[in-house]
Amino acid sequence: MLPLTSSFATWSNFNRYWASQSFAQMAGQVLYFGLPLLAASSLDLSASAVGLVTFFEFLPTIVFTPVAGILVDRLDRRKALLVCHAARAIVLMLVAVLWTLDTALTSAVWLVALVCGGLNAVADIATLAIIPEVAPEGRLSSANSRVQASRSVAQVAGPSVAGLLVGLGTLSLPVAASATFLLALGLGVSFRYADNTEAKKATTSVRGTVIPQLRDAVKVIIRHRLLRALIVQMGLFNLFEQAVITLFMLYALQEFGFGASGVGALMALGSVGAVVGSLRAPRLMRRGKRGTILAFTMGVASLPPLLLPVLSSDSSLVVGVLSAGVFLTYGWGLATFNVASITTRHELIAHGEQGRTSAFYRLVAYGALSAGAGFASVLAAVLSLREALIIPTVGLMLAYLGFLYQLLDTWKRPAKRDTTFPGACTEVAQPVPEHTDD
Repeated sequence: MLPLTSSFATWSNFNRYWASQSFAQMAGQVLYFGLPLLAASSLDLSASAVGLVTFFEFLPTIVFTPVAGILVDRLDRRKALLVCHAARAIVLMLVAVLWTLDTALTSAVWLVALVCGGLNAVADIATLAIIPEVAPEGRLSSANSRVQASRSVAQVAGPSVAGLLVGLGTLSLPVAASATFLLALGLGVSFRYADNTEAKKATTSVRGTVIPQLRDAVKVIIRHRLLRALIVQMGLFNLFEQAVITLFMLYALQEFGFGASGVGALMALGSVGAVVGSLRAPRLMRRGKRGTILAFTMGVASLPPLLLPVLSSDSSLVVGVLSAGVFLTYGWGLATFNVASITTRHELIAHGEQGRTSAFYRLVAYGALSAGAGFASVLAAVLSLREALIIPTVGLMLAYLGFLYQLLDTWKRPAKRDTTFPGACTEVAQPVPEHTDD
């Protein structure tokens, strides 16, 4: 983590960045849920056309993310964020004008999904990469917790806000999202980070063709035991978690008679738990060793879903209470783990590698989520829903046990840790100390 000068390393400066990103996250979530809903309702597009909207939202994440990581490492990250905010606002306003003229409705919604998806890929990676540069010295985990809390709040509120805007009319969604991105741009102009010579050298040294740069970023992660353990666990967890969520939605609807609103409320509890976990993560991290925190919080996220397949339909009240407890607990554990994991990555990875390595983590995460949805479809086609649900919940448990083994192996053999890549910390077990005041 790069040291900042005292004029920049303040909470007031970081909070301006945080406020900007909070509005951008909300606008992004509203667009993510609102565009397919708008295409299906107000624009009366066919089912295949609506499916293409969702496809175009995800396509840039899979295809463009590696290139986005390189761009973030090459460019001024603050400027990259501001350009993304401005570009998304302009695209949305242009589309609103097109819809006012009642022309190119289908191509316009596809354009929004594709262009904003690509800009989201750059902005999300830049958001993570810039945090060490704007966080007050010694408060990296607290800074990460605030950003993760904003993301969780956006995930809770995004679907509801999107539904409300679509209900108000065709133009409401693009106009409101554009205005929110402009607000994020205005707030983002006011934050600064240190004019650090080391940072400039690290960033300007990122040159050469795309493939070698991506290969070097992958080596940074694969050669370090802890970073490797984190990305493997993230991929496996996302795979099985997505399968569990997909199957449980069907299971709750068919076996327990929950309505769509009831299932949605249960899922939202996971995000509520995530908000609480994100905000309380720094205090927990100050009280325990990093390896213990990673192991404990991942266990809290991975083990409670084992209860879901054994729930009985005899009592809807009992099922509802236990399911709510599972999702609250899982959300808390996952968000707390994410804060600890991202903070660890920030501490261990050099400034010039932050964008590309974040892109690799993001690519694995979204690829695993897509695979998890397909895995759930296959299981549901060949097994009963209860039997199908058992497999990914057990998968979560087995993946967690493998993660524990990797953590123990990392800490038992410190002399053999590979920390040879540029900028890496030489001591994993003792991360940068955090202040005790909030």
